[in-house]
Amino acid sequence: MPPGFPSPFHHGPARGMELCVDRYLATRIDDVKKLKPPLTGFRLRCGDHRVFFDPKDESAIAITSVRNRREAYR
Repeated sequence: MPPGFPSPFHHGPARGMELCVDRYLATRIDDVKKLKPPLTGFRLRCGDHRVFFDPKDESAIAITSVRNRREAYR
C-alpha cells in the first residue's frame, strides 16, 4: 500500500473496498492484474476480497463483481 493512504479496512469491509477503488482511480498504482481467459477484465485486490472490473476511461471503471478471495475464481 502506498504511504500516506489510510488502512483500507479501518471502517469496515464495504468502506475498505471503496477506499481501494478510490485509491486505484487516483493513482493507478495498486495490485491490479488482467484476468486470463476464459475470464475477462481486471481484478483489484482489496484485503480478503477481489473487485472485478472493466475499465471505461481515465477516471471510471465498471465494477462487475466483488467476491471473497476464496470464492473469487471458482
